[in-house]
Amino acid sequence: TKGAKPLFFMDYISSGRLKSDVIEQIITGIVRGCDEAECSLIGGETAEMPDFYKENEYDLAGFIVGAVEINKIIDGKKVKTGDKIIGLKSSGLHSNGFSLVRKLFFEQLEMKVDSFIPELGKTLGEELLTPTKIYSKQILNIIGKYGEDIHGMAHITGGGFLNIRRINEQKGYVIDRLPEIPLIFNLTQEKGNITDYEMFKTFNMGVGFVIVTDQSEKIIEELKPNAEIIGYIDDSRKIQIKERNIIY
Repeated sequence: TKGAKPLFFMDYISSGRLKSDVIEQIITGIVRGCDEAECSLIGGETAEMPDFYKENEYDLAGFIVGAVEINKIIDGKKVKTGDKIIGLKSSGLHSNGFSLVRKLFFEQLEMKVDSFIPELGKTLGEELLTPTKIYSKQILNIIGKYGEDIHGMAHITGGGFLNIRRINEQKGYVIDRLPEIPLIFNLTQEKGNITDYEMFKTFNMGVGFVIVTDQSEKIIEELKPNAEIIGYIDDSRKIQIKERNIIY
């Protein structure tokens, strides 16, 4: 979100007992992610801790290092009233809000990983394991062409649309055109009887990344069909979801 190019990734995997076939699957997934982000997996830490983790429990973490010229950092200071907010589609939950999702589907609804959900046309496990969309390649392409026109960016991760405030806390963000919300969010809200207010401050609701710019048309042209204008900047210092009458 600051305009840096990913350079390398390092991982951490820990378990009560390391199983080679499981570790192989995890590393394969990490390598795919690194390929998509165009960075290198250069190492990490693997730990076996039987006194700490139960059988088949795993702890997985990692970090990425990137670089950007100091005079090209996108820090949100250029954001101004009237700028447009572009939303890039998410691929699903993006691994956020899982504490709520696990409690709802596994504890309250007593579903299993292999429970088939007709509305989704797949099992619960398949939906929850949908890979998080990695935007770096798209974003770096846009920065390379229109870097001066990009005033701010943010991932919509845990905390939902509240993440937009990270761009510039002195500005307001009005979302007046929501893209189509993926079924997993509608299903979660319906089954859990969750309010719109809670949903939009917990999940990405179909928007995984946002760009603030005053040159929205040419940027959207580069990102089609996975991006659209979802709102604009004002001076309210609030986040408003107009269609749902939500103000944060």
